[in-house]
Amino acid sequence: METEIHSYRHRAEESEQQPDDLPGDYFVSAVDGGRSALVSGPYVNGHASALDEVGECRELIEEVDPKAVFYAFGTCRLPLESGRIGFLQRHTMKELLSDQK
Repeated sequence: METEIHSYRHRAEESEQQPDDLPGDYFVSAVDGGRSALVSGPYVNGHASALDEVGECRELIEEVDPKAVFYAFGTCRLPLESGRIGFLQRHTMKELLSDQK
């Protein structure tokens, strides 16, 4: 009897990363091959705050993009006051602005 697999998900074991204390804008990031994105942030309370949000951000992105199960999620740091904002924050702001009209 043959079995056809329609979907398969397996998470790699996550290691405990120690937050750094360098100044900067910290983000949850996603990498897919040569493409990368700032998923969420900046986190004003530093790297530890961004690390705490990786799992939840991963789950949110996987809900809207089925290919996201193949993305590598983590954190990144940009220079302080970079002016950049994460995808989830931009999306939420647009929704709030459209509700006010």
